[in-house]
Amino acid sequence: EALIRAVRGRYRLALVDEAQDTDPIQWEAFRALFVEELAGAPESGLWLIGDPKQAIYGFRGADVYTYLAAQSELEQAGAPRVPLQTTFRSTPALTGALNLLLAEGDPLFHEARIECSPALAGRSGARFCDGADLDLAPVVLLRFPAGPWTAEGVRQAHAQALAAEVSALCAGQHFVVEGPGQESPGQARRALVPSEVAVLARSGRELATVAAALRRAGVPAAFLKQDGLFQTREAEDFLHVLRAVLEPHRRALRYRAWNTAFFGVELADLPRCAELPAEHPLLARLFRWSRRAAARDYPGLLRGLLEESGLLEREVLLRQGERELTNYLHLAELLLEVGLRERLEARELTERLASWVAGERLPPGEDGGVQRLEADARAVQLLTIHKSKGLEAEVVFLFGGISDPPQDDLYLFHRWGDLDEDEPGVALFHE
Repeated sequence: EALIRAVRGRYRLALVDEAQDTDPIQWEAFRALFVEELAGAPESGLWLIGDPKQAIYGFRGADVYTYLAAQSELEQAGAPRVPLQTTFRSTPALTGALNLLLAEGDPLFHEARIECSPALAGRSGARFCDGADLDLAPVVLLRFPAGPWTAEGVRQAHAQALAAEVSALCAGQHFVVEGPGQESPGQARRALVPSEVAVLARSGRELATVAAALRRAGVPAAFLKQDGLFQTREAEDFLHVLRAVLEPHRRALRYRAWNTAFFGVELADLPRCAELPAEHPLLARLFRWSRRAAARDYPGLLRGLLEESGLLEREVLLRQGERELTNYLHLAELLLEVGLRERLEARELTERLASWVAGERLPPGEDGGVQRLEADARAVQLLTIHKSKGLEAEVVFLFGGISDPPQDDLYLFHRWGDLDEDEPGVALFHE
């Protein structure tokens, strides 16, 4: 009770956004803090902002029925419901199509306990049209001929069809129209560009299939919110260099650092670097960075790693892509931020990066290990459904769909100590 009084005394109002993805334990905590009566406590209030149609985090414990029960409890206690029915993200044509798909009575898209109120279109004059100014169908369903299909065959066929459709849309003959009305002279008409197209899939594996198909079709693609920043070669390069900066006299650490993109020495050339004079650029640069690290001059150290090394120019000119470059810049920013904020010694900073690479911890924030998007305005955006919350795109493709066949991969699981000749204790599970 003392804790509840303290929290209520500090926070008079709590707002739970995306409340449809609340789990039972979270709701009980908010209920105790802001709903249940407590003698002598000041008034407090709770707002739940949610849409049960958008509940997609069941895989991590969220329970949409917890939200529905909370909604019912609050309404019985006299709390008003404030409907937010107008969407400003979609054209009237798409809004109408989605209302039909979510209409009551269709078991494919609708569950009886989840209310699906029709949405209203806020972008009244918005249209998506072709070169002849004809409106395009707001929802397109791909159909494949009957026949025996493997899961991989479906993925490849779907990716190929999707890539062809994206290529056609981005060929300069399809236009986004914004304005008050169809015949209004104030309407703004512009061609669709690839960066305004998003492809959503359930997994990174599916997105990799889509990316390969798009590139074969000549369409640039970039992963948005792709996990695994600290599992990249760029993170390993940073770690090898920082370890050599800490102990530049150790030959093995120098060799590893010189073989990274920060120095660009080929593996075959490393034996010739065994006995370099102190003034040699490879050694001089490493010892210069070591002095900056010892002085905790992290801005100077990271600027040297990125600029004095020539890494930025090499990544742009030789690789002709921005994924690696974006990762290097992102890692430098994270290291600079944590180094200055926590006043870490150079060894502590290196150990912190090592813990990120090992997966033992991540920087603070929901997207601590997510790779940033390359700064490529020409690229189609690829991301998983669960990372698309809150984002917008002019055209969205769903890859895989609700009728995607089961994965054909099998994994072997057993409990430690269960395997012997008489009782193997083996179970097979589909992915």
